[in-house]
Amino acid sequence: MMHKDGFMDKAQVRFKREGNRLPCPADSAVKNSDGEATYHANHVKMPMSQFIAAQGPRENAGLFWNMVDQQDSEVVVDLTNASDPSTAKRSFDYTPPPGETKVYPNGAKVTNNGETRVMGGLFTVQQLEVNGKPRIRIQHNQFNDRTSGSPAELASLATLVRTISPNLAKPVTVHCTAGVGRTSTFIAIQDQVDHLANTGHAHDIQDAAATLRNARGGSAIQTAEQWQTINQVHDNPDAIIGPFLSLAGPAAAG
Repeated sequence: MMHKDGFMDKAQVRFKREGNRLPCPADSAVKNSDGEATYHANHVKMPMSQFIAAQGPRENAGLFWNMVDQQDSEVVVDLTNASDPSTAKRSFDYTPPPGETKVYPNGAKVTNNGETRVMGGLFTVQQLEVNGKPRIRIQHNQFNDRTSGSPAELASLATLVRTISPNLAKPVTVHCTAGVGRTSTFIAIQDQVDHLANTGHAHDIQDAAATLRNARGGSAIQTAEQWQTINQVHDNPDAIIGPFLSLAGPAAAG
């Protein structure tokens, strides 16, 4: 059966989280070592790089961190922020304060070794240990719910991610609240940055959108404004992405 947007109906993984009606296509769902999908997240495999698109952690933070650990994801990109009305739906923050360690339900142990605000406070970078392994969480402090984001800000965030984690084979975990609109917008822009840095040209955005929607569900990239943000980056890569790649140096090119 076809949806009105042209994407096939797919088998879905069902989750018990109250009010959780968003699709989680089974064939791309992130699974643990027992082959079970325990967290609402999907693999998104772009031609140059790998991602995990996930819902924002709430009371299930332990499951989230265990997923990040098992998938060997070096960087988590958090697109929620303190002014985001939807953030209030989360039962608690999912990292401990700097200098502290917390063991979450399901056994995930997270230590916050310190955090720094960069780009004039636009992003917060946390140095974490998750189950004894180093991980980085980057939070965008000004990408509000149901907005399209700034092309230049998202391009600079994508370049920062690649500077920290240049290995394109390791998935970058990205989440907002639902893990759909803002998450897919950022993944599409990270995909453009990775393509430009490694091939010299941008990736076709229709192909990128089809990959995102087949992996995460038909709601990926939710608004015309989010499309416009992605289009601006795609159509002006040298002007929007180029300056950040020049500042980042070879690390951003893998």
